[in-house]
Amino acid sequence: IFELAKSGATILFSTHRMEQVEEICEQIALINKGQVILQGGVQQLKQYFKQNEYELNFNGSLNGMKSDFFDIKEQNDNRLVIKLNESYTSNQLLQYMLDQNIEITAFKELLPSINEIFINQVGGQSDE
Repeated sequence: IFELAKSGATILFSTHRMEQVEEICEQIALINKGQVILQGGVQQLKQYFKQNEYELNFNGSLNGMKSDFFDIKEQNDNRLVIKLNESYTSNQLLQYMLDQNIEITAFKELLPSINEIFINQVGGQSDE
């Protein structure tokens, strides 16, 4: 399947293994109980359903850092997972950290997996 996909062949691929979907597919349709619940490009869907979360690795001390424009979801050693409030940008987050004299060693946006998106979209639907 990987070789066919690389060669440009169109493949109709049905699976419950969403990690395979992310590896192989460019366009998807998620179906639940016979109904298409969402469709589009894998990367486009991940962008659409993103939660405004970022992972930040750093050196230094945070000294009880708090802010009105983000929440710290996880913190361990020199790693944070931050949920940024909707009206703020990642550049503002980075600037804030730099202003606090935090040495940033890595920074990336966390996008949901296709599996997480699927679960969130069908989670409220019953079997009735």
